[in-house]
Amino acid sequence: MLTPLIRKFSSFTYLNVTQFLGALNDNIYKLLIVFFLIDQEGIENGHKILALTGAIFVLPFLLISAFSGILADRYSKRNIIAFTKVLELIVMGLGVVAFWYESRWGSYAILLLMAAQTALFGPSKYGILPELVPQDKISRSNGIMTSFTFLAIISGTFASFLVDITGRNFIMASIFCTVVALVGVVSSFCIEYTPPAGSSKKFDTRFLHDIFTTLKLTSHYPSLLMAVCGSAFFLFLGAFVQLNMIPFATQSLHLSDIQGGYLFLLTALGIGTGSVLAGKISGRMVELGLVPIAALGVAVSCFLIDLFSSNLMAVIPLVIIVGFFGGMYEIPLDSYVQVASPKKNRGQVVA
Repeated sequence: MLTPLIRKFSSFTYLNVTQFLGALNDNIYKLLIVFFLIDQEGIENGHKILALTGAIFVLPFLLISAFSGILADRYSKRNIIAFTKVLELIVMGLGVVAFWYESRWGSYAILLLMAAQTALFGPSKYGILPELVPQDKISRSNGIMTSFTFLAIISGTFASFLVDITGRNFIMASIFCTVVALVGVVSSFCIEYTPPAGSSKKFDTRFLHDIFTTLKLTSHYPSLLMAVCGSAFFLFLGAFVQLNMIPFATQSLHLSDIQGGYLFLLTALGIGTGSVLAGKISGRMVELGLVPIAALGVAVSCFLIDLFSSNLMAVIPLVIIVGFFGGMYEIPLDSYVQVASPKKNRGQVVA
């Protein structure tokens, strides 16, 4: 009886649900840690807290992304996705313990483990997409997936609401994250099995060597290399905005830390809208012509945010607009990487 019910939905739908819940947990837990540490150390240390949490979250992506790409090429991407979701459930359970003991270093350790799980999940999430949908639907599917991702980021600002309604009870909030992780485990096992890509590339503990090898491979395809670099720049820009949003809100707009957290909602709302529109404009093809237009839009919007940095009514629409152009910038690049990557190295290049 259960199998027909599961098969009512496509594997792409279950993939979307799985990555949505993972992104939701990432963003809720990161904000919970920031608010927890601000409680411990004071709002005046907000810059230091955000910088340290940002650095800790990025570190696993630098260390194991190439390794994760090799895993995605050697083993079933569906099995890797299911494994990482079980790992997420364990990490979120440990997160409850860290908040129970009010451990700052324990919270940082959980953040590191959570980032490592996400880094393992990423290449398989993107690499499996061409295995689940026809090539002429990749741009549209990327638009849908990215919009779901940023819908998760929007929902991730629910962390501010959780902290509000629980009276800054971080244990209850982290239990919510554990429940979300459990649902993600269930949805990951509903994705149909996909066979390994058949890569024979060996693991290399020298992560910088793997990154260099991947860049050397993509250098044979100049447009692919530019797409990879452009996509990486988007991630850098997103991290920069996330790092500075709460300090900007408290210092320039004179908001509280929790009110500043709601600005993430506006940015993510814009990115989700821009992602969907980019997918619709691209249709059955990858429309790289959107990239320079969107990049210009991001630059102008950032300049205007600085110009009107003390005016909340001006900043609100500008934050949405910068997110909108960011979404339009990213979708064609991700779609092109998936379509143009050499087949046996697709997971590795996407990493």
